[in-house]
Amino acid sequence: MDLRHLRYFQAVATLLNFSRAAEQLHVAQPAISRQIRDLEDEIGVTLFLRSSSRVQLTEAGQYFLNQTDQLLEVLNYAVAKARQIGKEATGQLNIGSDWNIPAPISVSVRKFRRLYPKFHVNFVELPSHEHMRAARSGQIHVGFVSSRDIDSRDDLDLVRVFSTEVNVVLPDHHRLAHRERVRIAELKDERWITPHETLAPRCHDWIKELLRSAQCNAKFGKTANSLQGMLALVAADEGICLVGKQLLVNSTTGIRLVPTDCPNFELFAVSLKNPSSIPAASYLEVLREESTQWAVPFRAPKQLIESASFQQPS
Repeated sequence: MDLRHLRYFQAVATLLNFSRAAEQLHVAQPAISRQIRDLEDEIGVTLFLRSSSRVQLTEAGQYFLNQTDQLLEVLNYAVAKARQIGKEATGQLNIGSDWNIPAPISVSVRKFRRLYPKFHVNFVELPSHEHMRAARSGQIHVGFVSSRDIDSRDDLDLVRVFSTEVNVVLPDHHRLAHRERVRIAELKDERWITPHETLAPRCHDWIKELLRSAQCNAKFGKTANSLQGMLALVAADEGICLVGKQLLVNSTTGIRLVPTDCPNFELFAVSLKNPSSIPAASYLEVLREESTQWAVPFRAPKQLIESASFQQPS
């Protein structure tokens, strides 16, 4: 049981409506339903009586709500007090950064700086596949990795930052550029532009797996040292590439973005479990709050889940 279970339960129990609770918490309704089922399984009692027309608390649910309200009130006071103390503290937060900082990260950093003005934020430039190693060594406090770059994590905590659909980037004159959606199988004869191996060493294998699931072979073209470099190569007719929609923070002329049937791109924050750094612990709290604003359901076709080479974290 974690705080998310309690907050989701409190929202549903107060509103007695799963859809309205999902809207209030800015999460998908299936996620709330799943968390409530998990909570009921863990406690071993039914907390809600559900029907097609209404939701009611059971007697056990009403008692649990009363206790949850008290518990979260104490917790909120503790958080507010800790923030007050934190504003007087000093220290440095080292955040791993590759060639792109998606909006959820920049928003969380701005909020962190506003809440804790005496903490200094330092961005450490590292390819994202090195962030887990850097977090373990203490080089950074928090890093960001895609789901396909996650390795053994017994000593690390993961926070899902966002999940976003994957778009194919095409030259604007491409035969498929004005389609509403493109299947990977339709791209079998294309030349793929990828990040340089030092930035994303598993990208080639990921694309190969995607194309293999569509019974195609991958043809690779040039590589680039940045996302903007990849987009520029597409605009120059050197090939095509895949990119998470949420990662696109700058526009490039001469290209079109088209949704695909790829699994969503998922980004996770990674840090040591129970960080001893006060700035790190404070930032992770802010990030967890912000990440709920960017949560969307994970979408992946069954055949891709079975064949994809990247891990889906639990």
